[in-house]
Amino acid sequence: NEILEEEYREERIKTLLAAKIALINLTRTNALINIMEQRAKEAQQLAESYRIGVENGHNSIIEQNKAQINSITINTELQNLKLEQQQLLTELRFMNGGIAIEYSDTIFDNQLPPANFDEWYKQIEEQLPLYAAAQKATELSSKQVSLSRMEGLPEISAGYMSEGLRKGDKAHGITLGISIPLWANKNNIKQAKAAEHASRLHEKSVEQQLYYTLYSQYEKCKTLNMNVVMLRKGVNEANHSAKLYKALTAGQISLTDYIVEMQMIYDMFTQLFTLECEYQTAVAELRAVEL
Repeated sequence: NEILEEEYREERIKTLLAAKIALINLTRTNALINIMEQRAKEAQQLAESYRIGVENGHNSIIEQNKAQINSITINTELQNLKLEQQQLLTELRFMNGGIAIEYSDTIFDNQLPPANFDEWYKQIEEQLPLYAAAQKATELSSKQVSLSRMEGLPEISAGYMSEGLRKGDKAHGITLGISIPLWANKNNIKQAKAAEHASRLHEKSVEQQLYYTLYSQYEKCKTLNMNVVMLRKGVNEANHSAKLYKALTAGQISLTDYIVEMQMIYDMFTQLFTLECEYQTAVAELRAVEL
C-alpha cells in the first residue's frame, strides 16, 4: 500500500506539472497576442492611410497593396495565436474537471532555480516519489528476511496424553515436542536475502539517477536564465518601433523598410517570449516535487 501511495503521488505531480506548463505556454501566447493586436491596429491604420493617399494622388497603388498585404498577414498571425490560446484554455479546462478557467496573464512568474543544488536536493530527496518507493521496497525486503528467519526457529509443542499399559493400567502425563526446520527454510532465507540485496541495489541506482537527472536540469535552468537576461537586454535596446513609424511618415524610410524592420522587432519579441517560456518550463520540471 505504501508503494501504491508513492505511485499515486507521482501521477499527481505529473498532472500538476502538466497544468503548470500549460499555464506557462498560455502566458507566452497571451503576451504575443498583446503585441500582435497592437501591430494589427497599426497595420490597419497604415493600410487605410495609403488607401487615402492613393485617392489623393500621394501614394502609388503598389504601396497601397504592400500595406494591405502587411495588414492581412498580421491579422492572420493574430488569429492563429488566438486559436492557440483557445486550445490551451480547452486543455486546462479538461485538467480542471470540465470547469473553464480565465487566465490573461502576460508576465511570467519569477521562478528561480535553487541557489545551491546539493542543499536543495538533500531537502527534497525523500519527497521524490520514485526514491521513496524504492526505499519502501527495501524496507519490505528487510522485513521479509526477518520473517523468514523467524519461520526457521524451532517450534515447541506441549500437550497432555494417556497411554495404556499392561493389566489395564494407564499412564497419564504432559508431553513436550520440538520441530526444527531444515532445508526448506534455508532456501527461503537465502531467497529473501537475495531479494533484499537486489532492492538495495535498485534503491541506490534510483537515487543516483534522480540526482544526476535533476542536476542536469538545474544546469539547464542556469544556462537558460543567462540567455533570457541577455536576450531581454538586447530586445529592450533594439526596440525602436516608435522611431520607425516617425521615420516612415517623415519619408526617411520606405514602406518596405518599415515592414521589414517591424517584423524583425516582432521576431525578437517572439524569440524572447519563447526562450522565457522554455526557461520557466525547465524550472517547473526541476521543482515539480514541490508542487
